[in-house]
Amino acid sequence: MTLKQENTQFMESIPSILYCKSKCSGCFDTVGFSQLEDSSIKTEHDNNVIPLKPKKSRKVYTGKGDLGKCNLLSGERIMKDADQVEAGGDVDELNSVLGLLVNVLPRKASWLSIEIEEIQESLFQIGALISTDPNSSLLNRLKPAFREQVRSLEESIDFMDQQLPELKKFIVPGGHISAAQANVARSVCRRAERHVIKHFKNDKLKELPEVMRNVLAYLNRLSDFLFVVGRYCNFLVHSVWDTTDQPIPFSGKAV
Repeated sequence: MTLKQENTQFMESIPSILYCKSKCSGCFDTVGFSQLEDSSIKTEHDNNVIPLKPKKSRKVYTGKGDLGKCNLLSGERIMKDADQVEAGGDVDELNSVLGLLVNVLPRKASWLSIEIEEIQESLFQIGALISTDPNSSLLNRLKPAFREQVRSLEESIDFMDQQLPELKKFIVPGGHISAAQANVARSVCRRAERHVIKHFKNDKLKELPEVMRNVLAYLNRLSDFLFVVGRYCNFLVHSVWDTTDQPIPFSGKAV
């Protein structure tokens, strides 16, 4: 099963996602049923029409969060400063930062844009998982295959790393704008990982759900990927990263 097929299957499991009968990724419409005024939806396919009952348009704002609470995907209402919301916000921020990174990649690294866009899709999946109560039965319905995605990240890391000089000293983030942006994304990714851990630690679960163990592995590998992307982009544009005088006291491999 390809990543697009996995994402399609995953999105079908989330309420209020609209798609054409052919389930093509280009026809996803995430605005929700209550926001659509037309009695039917026509996709790019001639015969794929989904009938809907006419409903009034809904405004973007509802006012329900004015007192500092928000809804989880599983229906519970919690405070916006909860660890769960903090973790979800970090993942959302990471997705936005990656959107910027795609637009500043060197031409020689344009192949990375496809991979990063797939990562952004995966982050939407992670956001849905984080926005679900760990004890909710809905969590069992959301089962993206992060193990395969971890392997994909590792393959890309190895491909780039084989072209780079050996890392012997700590490096100061900077150089080409793409490298600097990759390191901003890496830092946000590490923060997201910490907050996801904190969220589940505070929930006092006896055992971390398997899907969330895979999420943590994915975020850990993603930060490694973004670090190597930064080095790789500087390498392609022949931009020299500043290094510290402090040698790396270990093998140079991330944990």
